[in-house]
Amino acid sequence: MNVHQLKVLFIDLIETMKLEKAYITAGAFEKLEKIADRKQLRIAALEKLLNNPQLRHEIGQCSKEIERFERNARENESLLLSAKNGVSAAKHRLKQIAMRARNIGVYGENGNKIQTHNSVVTRNKIA
Repeated sequence: MNVHQLKVLFIDLIETMKLEKAYITAGAFEKLEKIADRKQLRIAALEKLLNNPQLRHEIGQCSKEIERFERNARENESLLLSAKNGVSAAKHRLKQIAMRARNIGVYGENGNKIQTHNSVVTRNKIA
């Protein structure tokens, strides 16, 4: 194994992360599992290469690739966190809407709200 192979592996990992970013921004979260598997394989190969003492000393020659890798990792982490926060906010909003729907009621002659069981409104003729 040599430095060239290490650079190629970093570049492949960076391209994988770019694809991950595209899936995240498109909301194609169902495709992220395959990307995660692909990243795991690349990282395992990278760790194997870095166990070579000679390559460990030459890692500085891959500084541009390492920097790009780290930048992509930070961007994707930020995007995933934003997506998670968006989903959480949407869930919270849906709960609020559902709660309001449960609290639907009718108003009596005096203007006070009358709650009905399970939001079922009945019509009673008031003489």
